[in-house]
Amino acid sequence: MNISFPDVIQIDKYRDVVEFYENTRDYDQSYVREVAGVKHIFAWGGLHGAKENYHGKGTIINVDVGSYYPTIMVVFNFISRNISDPSKFAEIRKTRLEYKAAHDPRQGPYKIVLNSTYGATKDKYNALYDPRQANNVCVTGMMLLLDLIEKLEPYVELIQSNTDGLYVRLLDDDYFDMVDNICYEWEQRTGMGLEFKYFDEVIQKDVNNYIMMDHETGYVKTKGAYVKSQNNLDYDLPIINQAIVNYFTKDIPVRQTIEGCSDLHQFQRVVKLSYKYDGAGLGYTTELGHRKLMKNIPGKVQRVFASNNDDDYQLFKIKHNAPEKISYVPRHCFIVNGDVKNMAVPSKLDRDWYIRLAQSRVNDFKGAS
Repeated sequence: MNISFPDVIQIDKYRDVVEFYENTRDYDQSYVREVAGVKHIFAWGGLHGAKENYHGKGTIINVDVGSYYPTIMVVFNFISRNISDPSKFAEIRKTRLEYKAAHDPRQGPYKIVLNSTYGATKDKYNALYDPRQANNVCVTGMMLLLDLIEKLEPYVELIQSNTDGLYVRLLDDDYFDMVDNICYEWEQRTGMGLEFKYFDEVIQKDVNNYIMMDHETGYVKTKGAYVKSQNNLDYDLPIINQAIVNYFTKDIPVRQTIEGCSDLHQFQRVVKLSYKYDGAGLGYTTELGHRKLMKNIPGKVQRVFASNNDDDYQLFKIKHNAPEKISYVPRHCFIVNGDVKNMAVPSKLDRDWYIRLAQSRVNDFKGAS
């Protein structure tokens, strides 16, 4: 299956990455390469690379490509060949960008249509299935970003790169105009559009977990299971995330955050069992490491809280009558499956268990043992 490389791509230093995609058709194979001082993995679904356990200050810029894959599909005619009228797709993209520029919420459904159209090209059960075009879109996206990194490298420290954007720190604030000119030239040459957000401090565990701060405005951006803001559908150990963010953004010790919280809802560990398991049960682990089940409990979803009562049992998941360990579940716990919002914290809540977990994740960010 041939890969098309648009003529606008200009890569010299990292030409070996281009050659990997020119010569490789094993879609399980990836290519590992240091780019701008950062280890990168180039695969068939995208690229990613990040400085691990990184803490940086200065002029930090999130360089994001707007509507990246849909734009590649339109500019380079990489739309599924099973679409009878490609101009309709281009019109949807144009309308979406107009709505987005006007901060009109109607852009949302258009974004879904555009992104799902790309996804459909990889689905062999979809009428838009076109793996050649899907590969063209993805590989072109990676090569264009690599092109941009190569041009920016003398003037920035690369913090991380992902499928549709970069985080960079200016090596010198006097380089701002040079970086801006490079980005403008890249936009004009490739037909892509860049969006910029500015920060002045970053704490990054890895490509999937980071905290970005703009101290002038007070804006904090978080990403990843360790630090993300949680919603009602994903409210799992929120006190841990808050303790980590407070530690890095406000210099508040994790113990202070956890001991200062009186809302039981913030301490819940939500355990959801898949269909692979028969259910859940309470028991304990012997000194020899054997798990003993004391009683079954109904339900596939459990709200678990750490307990300082040694008579409380541990929650296990059960498969074929055998208890299995659940991650981040304490050895002693109590369960409250009713409404816990605004419920006061009982004296038997083991706050030290949460403090230890939060501190261990802080250490993960720092790369400390």
